[in-house]
Amino acid sequence: MDSRPPPSEETAAPSTLRRVANISRPGARQYSVGTQLKVINGWGKVSLLLWLLIAVAHCKAAPEVRTFDPEILSLQIGRAEAPLILDVRSANEFAAGHIPNALNIPHDELPDRLSELPIDLDQTIVVHCHAGPRAQRAEAFLVESGYTDVRDLDGHWRGWTQAGRPQL
Repeated sequence: MDSRPPPSEETAAPSTLRRVANISRPGARQYSVGTQLKVINGWGKVSLLLWLLIAVAHCKAAPEVRTFDPEILSLQIGRAEAPLILDVRSANEFAAGHIPNALNIPHDELPDRLSELPIDLDQTIVVHCHAGPRAQRAEAFLVESGYTDVRDLDGHWRGWTQAGRPQL
């Protein structure tokens, strides 16, 4: 076993530097191993940055779920121009009272009953529950399923009834 340390960059033969630098042209500039590693490390950072930019560009930003004004919805119902109203409360809650023309699919049944929605993916869906949490879960599922105009009814059922708006 050879106990001598390996030759340094300064004492290495020119042919060794050419091999390390992968330079085969005579008279070509020869770079030290340290310089080569700095260049490789620099390109690694650039590659990582490019990869991150591409990854971010390919990520679809989730469509924002905006609120829907209940007063406007009430007017649209009266003119028969309302979007789909999805009530995600339980069947018992729905039977006790609901917004006219609303479709009832409880939030925990929505994945299995998604095909019952009578609209295209780009049409408006106004979602509500009693106070908000169940509607938020349903809205997230609808967005994940490809619906692009999902709205949260401002005030939900509680706000609708407190304002004395029409109900069945």
